[in-house]
Amino acid sequence: MDKIKKIKKTKSPFVILLSGFAILILIGTLLLLLPFATKQNQNISFIDAFFLSTSAVCVTGLVSTPLPLSDLLSPFGVGVLWLLIEVGGLGFITLVTFAFSFAKKKVNVSTNLLLKEAMNQNSFQELIPLAKKIVIASFSIQFVGFVFIYISLLMEGFNPLKALGYSFFHAASSFNNAGFDIFGSDSLVIYKNNILLMITTSLLIILGGIGFVVMFDVMKKRKFVRLNLHSKIVINTTILILIGGTLIVKLSDWNISLFDAFLQVVFARTAGFYSLNLATLRNSTIVILMIIMFVGGSPASIAGGVKTTTFYTIMRSIFCFGKGKKNIISHNREIKQESVLKSYVLVTLAFTFIMLMSLLIFFIEDNLQTDLSKHPYFFKEVLFEAVSAFATCGTSLGITNLFSIPSKIIIIVLMYFGRLGPITFISLLNKGYGSNDERIQYVKSDIIIG
Repeated sequence: MDKIKKIKKTKSPFVILLSGFAILILIGTLLLLLPFATKQNQNISFIDAFFLSTSAVCVTGLVSTPLPLSDLLSPFGVGVLWLLIEVGGLGFITLVTFAFSFAKKKVNVSTNLLLKEAMNQNSFQELIPLAKKIVIASFSIQFVGFVFIYISLLMEGFNPLKALGYSFFHAASSFNNAGFDIFGSDSLVIYKNNILLMITTSLLIILGGIGFVVMFDVMKKRKFVRLNLHSKIVINTTILILIGGTLIVKLSDWNISLFDAFLQVVFARTAGFYSLNLATLRNSTIVILMIIMFVGGSPASIAGGVKTTTFYTIMRSIFCFGKGKKNIISHNREIKQESVLKSYVLVTLAFTFIMLMSLLIFFIEDNLQTDLSKHPYFFKEVLFEAVSAFATCGTSLGITNLFSIPSKIIIIVLMYFGRLGPITFISLLNKGYGSNDERIQYVKSDIIIG
């Protein structure tokens, strides 16, 4: 009873998560504004530093500065960006808990609540060991990726010392699905024929976006039939999106090679790299990439979007509804109605928020008569940017630095909202977090739908 009372009195973890990320973004902004964070004779405005810090903490990859990061940031600035990516990707709650566990400090009920929400788990079981495994697995995978990226850059003729720094940053940016690169203004376009670099980058992105829970489940059970329902859905949906997306992109534009189509689908899931000039892509290809960005990666991962399980649950529920089935069955298991409802709420909130923010940007840019509003594909470019920001993807059609200050703030809000998730924000309405007081029962009635 005492534990229950403590939980009822606990401050909502959603508030702490939101404020924690906000503080981290502010700290990052101040660090990026330091004179030695940029190269000599270069500087960064407050709004651009704020934008870059938000993009890094929210592992998005959008950059609002006219100059590429390679020409703007000093080694210190790149180091700050790397730290923000790591902390933002793993989640500061996970990292703090990891530190507490090594210091053998006791984790209280409040911290458990925070950890449960930060790691998107349904129960309190084995949260502390899971946090430790996540941090160890994350840096282990990044180290392996770093080794292969280092070899690939040496093959490109990089100076060994320069290749060391570039590989270290790129491995972190790839695995955390951040999409930042310090190669120059063309991202990975000039390296797209470096198969080792492209494959390593793709695998890091896929592993970062598939989720730690799935990775641990696969390592433990080894056989697909023995995996839990969540892992089966994530793996099947991820494969479907990667293969199906690649084929559809290829069919939409025969000028794109199959390998380039695959790379762009991987990058579009939530990592803002690009190996093609996106501005030259057909409208149909852009729409496909927007859908892939909107879906994003998987729950309990570093990726953004509404998540693969949400997409699967909605598609499965539509299929079952069409066949007249009330229960949603998948892999001989019934998906809870609460999960189905949560999926529809999540997609509705996400789509509505993206449309509202896009409309606000249209209104601002049109009334200010900015250079952006005069672009021939203004509508497409802004909508693509809004989806990319919300899905924490970071892929852009090259207009980020053209936004006015009010529009940049809107993109910042989109990145922040997308990283923490619409469910986190809507859960702030739950004033009695930790309690489940539903004693009042109401008469059920049917309403006409459709």
